[in-house]
Amino acid sequence: MRKKLTKTTRSTLGNLCLRTLAPFLLGFGISPCALALTPQVIDLKTLGYNRSIVLRGNNPEFEISVPAPKGGLDSKTSFVRLHLEPSSLLNENSSVRLVLYGEPIKVILVKSLQNNPFVTLPLPPVPPGESFINLSIQSELFISNDSRQDLPNGNLFLKVGKDSFFQITPLFSDDSIEGFFKSFYQCPRNSVSPKLRWLCGCIAF
Repeated sequence: MRKKLTKTTRSTLGNLCLRTLAPFLLGFGISPCALALTPQVIDLKTLGYNRSIVLRGNNPEFEISVPAPKGGLDSKTSFVRLHLEPSSLLNENSSVRLVLYGEPIKVILVKSLQNNPFVTLPLPPVPPGESFINLSIQSELFISNDSRQDLPNGNLFLKVGKDSFFQITPLFSDDSIEGFFKSFYQCPRNSVSPKLRWLCGCIAF
């Protein structure tokens, strides 16, 4: 009961703050909703990968996770864009499987990737209890029907380009008091008036 009351109180205070601040923000020509729901682009370099990732062997796998937004995920504008370059010697029936939260979502033939190495995968809503968006790239690579012959030559590989990225848009802003104010006081310093910067500074403290 205590947790439920706390959450209700936070939501009520957030609504009161929004109603109080909205006229000031609108007076400066800025929408609170526009500030709160900004898409975030997270590329592999941001996650610590300065080079493209090379998956080698018959069944290489690469798993990557990014934090899920606390306010839920807007699946209409959230996606992952992958740059997948297969070895030119791979059999065209080799395949790549994309798995989200342990569930296979898409299977792509190498033949398709050789024609177009870019894959866009829409991100579904984050399952209850999940704190991260988890993506696994699972491959079945072969050149001939004899894997013992294929492995030693070093041509069994799939490259995940470093320009691959996630675009993540929160469905709702963080409903905590801290999250509510954070969406307003993170103002772009070079694109707003001194009065609006002053207002952001007051909110921040």
